[in-house]
Amino acid sequence: MELYRRRWEIEKVFDDLKNKLGQKQSWSSHPNGKEAQGQLVALTHNLLRLAEQAIEQDHGIMNEAEDERRGRRRRQAARKVRRSGGQVSSLLERALHATQRSVKLIRWLRDALRSGATVSQALPILAASYASL
Repeated sequence: MELYRRRWEIEKVFDDLKNKLGQKQSWSSHPNGKEAQGQLVALTHNLLRLAEQAIEQDHGIMNEAEDERRGRRRRQAARKVRRSGGQVSSLLERALHATQRSVKLIRWLRDALRSGATVSQALPILAASYASL
């Protein structure tokens, strides 16, 4: 079960890159170009993750609705494992689903960068976005 969950996490990262960040095809047919694109996309993913953590820690802005949905999914998975007589992995119980970034965060950051908004101008927009479903 844990191996499957880990594999699914990797699939979700690829889904994020393809659908949320718009990386549907390679920029180049040359292996060096493909490698550079892969590194840039991985860097972008990690920077989004760090930005999300900083926003939560420094400004207290969290996507509580999404966190609750993820928590429900983890609890359902744990119940399913227990019902089948298995033992729930401690990784599953502690996982915060760090592989996916929300579309709201990505759209907010994209809009803030394009508009040239300052952090103090942009953060209330993100908070309002997280407050609505």
